[in-house]
Amino acid sequence: MTTIFGIKTNSGLDAIVLAADTQSNIYYGSSARKVIETKIREEKDYVIASAGTSTKLVERFFSYIYGRTTPKIFIREALRNKTHPIFLNLPENPVHTAIEAGYFPELALVNSDYYISKNGDESYEEIFDNLTEFIVVTRKPLGLYHVDPFGRVNTSPHNVDFITIGSGSEMAQTYILEAEYQDDPNLPDVKAEIREDRITLPVAMSLAIGSLKRASKEKDTGGPIDLVVITEEIIDVLGPDIRRDLTESDR
Repeated sequence: MTTIFGIKTNSGLDAIVLAADTQSNIYYGSSARKVIETKIREEKDYVIASAGTSTKLVERFFSYIYGRTTPKIFIREALRNKTHPIFLNLPENPVHTAIEAGYFPELALVNSDYYISKNGDESYEEIFDNLTEFIVVTRKPLGLYHVDPFGRVNTSPHNVDFITIGSGSEMAQTYILEAEYQDDPNLPDVKAEIREDRITLPVAMSLAIGSLKRASKEKDTGGPIDLVVITEEIIDVLGPDIRRDLTESDR
């Protein structure tokens, strides 16, 4: 699994910070091998960070929403060469269409296929933990959204506009909602500035990194942190800098 965290500023520069760990587990029966890979994908108008088990259909789904696979090919694989009228005319821009509609039926289709393939072999809890979900950040207009495993598009329910998903999400959420950052020794320069009504870009970046570090106590979260800053003008990818300079850079 993974931990992904997105937070929007409400003071100063209008921006969204998206952070993710880079640890992935490849399972061989009862054993697992940890590998480092990015979980954040940048496109021209949006950024997506996903959690869940990678399958051929999941990869085909993301290729479809990035415009690298045609809707016809994706649906043919998802429906196993069958057809259904609801999927005859898929949109050219599925991300923005889903956000406007509040629903991403293509993802629900992918996860139902995974559920069917695993039902009877794994418990419901194990299956649900491995379903695909993702955070999407749009540039114009600037927005932060969660697409849950059922395809529903949600916004943050919190006073601070943040969303976290993955196996370490409870730790990351507690870090913010219970103000655990106040006791975080890694935030000496911004700790006094953190208020719910004053989330500046430096504060948002610090909270994103702090929440990922806290979530790394969970066994399936780890590795260097990927960090991306999104505004209406730019997508600034900072993950390689952090991996290069490690703790000095992420501070």
